[in-house]
Amino acid sequence: MVADGSSFPVLQIRVELDSHLCLAAQQNALPLLRRLEIENLGESHARNLTVRVTADPSVFPPVDIAVAEISAGTTWATDAIDLVQSTDRLREQLEREQGQLHVEILCDETSIATATKALHVLPPSHWPGIHCLPELLCAWVLPNDAAYREVLARAADHLERDTQEGSLSGYQSNNRSRVAQTTQAIYQAIAESGVRYAEPPASFEEFGQKIRSPDDVIGGLGTCLDLTLVMSGLLEQAGLN
Repeated sequence: MVADGSSFPVLQIRVELDSHLCLAAQQNALPLLRRLEIENLGESHARNLTVRVTADPSVFPPVDIAVAEISAGTTWATDAIDLVQSTDRLREQLEREQGQLHVEILCDETSIATATKALHVLPPSHWPGIHCLPELLCAWVLPNDAAYREVLARAADHLERDTQEGSLSGYQSNNRSRVAQTTQAIYQAIAESGVRYAEPPASFEEFGQKIRSPDDVIGGLGTCLDLTLVMSGLLEQAGLN
């Protein structure tokens, strides 16, 4: 949006952000506001500006950026805005909450331009999908989850019975057959836990899906994605990539 009134420079704000915010993105230091540009469309210089960034809901405290000058016909830009998102606030999110990110430009405490972008705050279980950074899915691979202890113990029992060696030693044997045997044993242990297929948990989001915890999947219900992430976590805990 551009500034109103002839007494102030005419400024246009452009905002590039990831509109889906979740705990996994915050923990992996993915920037929420990727780039901010302010173009001076007027014929006079804009001086002594304050750029204020806020959010509703309040997932980060307001951030003020001092801009000394934007000359007429030029553009000020930055991609280094540190929005300190609240870990507790994101961890406690129960469902998707639609909000807004606001950018306001002040000159001598007078608002002269504003811009608003949609913001979606997701619960910790919700993977935003491939329209976001696809690799973020790895954040839901949880090799140290306590639910894996019994499964890995059963896998070790299978290895002991089938190979007379029950250790989950990853690549230490330098033997690809041992890697295949370990993978097979883990697969058998999951199959024995009685996992049944189910649709993803109820969600109000158009992109991605909610992911069940390992404890909910093992011996319970899971989607194809849930089972893939559980298998990945078990393999990682067993020392396999």
